[in-house]
Amino acid sequence: MKYICGIVLYNPELKRLRLNINNICRQVDKIVFVDNGSENLSEIKELILQYKNVELISNDINQGVACALNQIFDYAMGEGYEWVLTLDQDSWADSSLIAKYNFVLEKDSLNIGILSP
Repeated sequence: MKYICGIVLYNPELKRLRLNINNICRQVDKIVFVDNGSENLSEIKELILQYKNVELISNDINQGVACALNQIFDYAMGEGYEWVLTLDQDSWADSSLIAKYNFVLEKDSLNIGILSP
């Protein structure tokens, strides 16, 4: 299965964001960030450029989390991803989260549209 992670950003604390990225980047095919007008955008760019398979969508102003989530899903659909994991900038995903989701998703008898921890 093809997974993308979408992370909405607004003035994130970079140390916590780095921990978040480090934990999830090994589990998904790509991470797309949507920045909602952060004042520390240049530092965010420096951080995420250290990783492979990342994309940054930058909004000049904070358009709210719903708009950012729509941008993530539009991007994911346009790129052909099957599943989207959405995280906050300070989320902490278990190192086996996607493996656990795969266990559920691979059951042919289930018709699943959304999973939540």
